Formats: sequence, structure tokens, C-alpha cells
Amino acid sequence: MINGDFAAGAVLISFGAVLGKTTPTQLIWMTCLEIIFYSINEYIVVEELQVTDAGGSMVIHTFGAFFGLAVTVVLGVPSSDEQVHNTSRYNSDVFSMIGTLFLWMYWPSFNSTLVSEDGFQKERAIMTTVLSIAASCASAFAATKVLSYSKKFDMVHLQNATLAGGVATGTCCNLAISPAVVITVGLVVGIASVVSYILVTPRLEQQMRMSDTCGIFNLHAMPSLVGGFAGALITFTASDDDYGNSLTTKLKYDDEEWFHMPEVCEI
Repeated sequence: MINGDFAAGAVLISFGAVLGKTTPTQLIWMTCLEIIFYSINEYIVVEELQVTDAGGSMVIHTFGAFFGLAVTVVLGVPSSDEQVHNTSRYNSDVFSMIGTLFLWMYWPSFNSTLVSEDGFQKERAIMTTVLSIAASCASAFAATKVLSYSKKFDMVHLQNATLAGGVATGTCCNLAISPAVVITVGLVVGIASVVSYILVTPRLEQQMRMSDTCGIFNLHAMPSLVGGFAGALITFTASDDDYGNSLTTKLKYDDEEWFHMPEVCEI
């Protein structure tokens, strides 16, 4: 059931890139195809490669974002007449901010859903997510105030960049990480998300015909890539001092013994 919810989440992320440019029939076909490719990707990443991805930064956010961006590149950029409607309004901003508040509150439980309760992992995942998403919230408010052209808080930036910390820590939320590192990751992705909204998104639309309706590149794609690299570095530098004897597992392959570092989902 939970894995099905995660698959639906990846599809909804992809919808964010194509809303307003597709028909309901096209969205149904897109959903059917994406669920198939999502399942294949999840099996390869989690089962075969055994990647550390407790909160689904790579499996859910990266895949969903780039799948949607690939579709929107195929669809192209809407005409100038249609682009007039591609803007936010007061009412839509208010309702969107309500959604942001709910996501902000429940993101720690989202990241820790599939985390084992052994070895303080679930509690660690919750605390890590709270620290990171709080840091990204603070940096997003500061960045949009300083970098926006109006020098005011931009609601579109705040609705999305404040959640970037939760996306970024999905890969490494259950690892033994220093609070300073977690907060740094949150601060970085919060600022990077705002910068991406201001500088990167317009260039992608002009040069690659990537019309990203809801800015999923800035909230899901970019922070999840940062989270993937962070998870890889943290896993690479892990030691027995942090995880004890469960870090290295002794495997027997044919008649030879091999040692490998399993992913934290097996620790």
C-alpha cells in the first residue's frame, strides 16, 4: 500500500510539469506508462543496486521530476497567448500555501515511513528531516527576499523552496549524520531552489523548450540530485564507529569470500 502511494506521488510530481498543456486522456496514458517505468526503475535501484534511498529522493523525486520534464520537452512551449495564463493569483497562492504547510508538517513522517525501527533509525530519520526542512525554510525566505526582482517575498518561491530540505534528505535521512551537515544541506538546497526559479527555469524554457508549469525541476529534480550525492558521500565515509558490526557484511560467492558495504536499508 505504501509503495503504491509512493508510485502515485511520482506520477503527481510529473504532472506538475505538464499541467495546463495536456488533456485528461493524455494524463491517463502518461500515468499508465509512468507506473510501469517507475516500477522497473525502483526494482533496479533498490533491489539490484541496493541504493540507500529511505525517503525516496532518487526513486520518487528524481524519477518523477525528470519523467515529467521529458514529457514537457516533447510537448514544447505553449504559445504566447496561452502563457498569459501561466501565472499565480491571490486565491491560488493562499490555497497552495495551505498545501505547503501540510507537506512541511508531514514530510518527516513521509521520509521515515519505510525506515526500520531498529537502531534508532526511524527517530534519526525524523530528526534529520526536521532539521533540514527547517533550514531550507529559513534560507528560502532569505534568498527570495534578496534575489527576487521586486525585493519582496515571492509566494511561488516560498511554496516550493521551503520544502527542498525534505526532498534532499530523503536519501540519507536514516544515516548517522552530524546536525551541522544536515542543516548545511538544507540551507544550500533552499537557496539553490530559489536561484533555480529565478535564473535556471527561464533559460531551460528558452534553450531547451522545457516549459515547467509548477517548477518541479526546482523543488524535486535539483534537491533530489543534491540528496543523492549527499547520501553517496555519507555512505562512503561511514565507519564501524557509527554503525557497529552491522556495517560490513560477509558474503560467500562461489568458493570465495567477498566483503561489501550494504545499503543502510539493510543495516
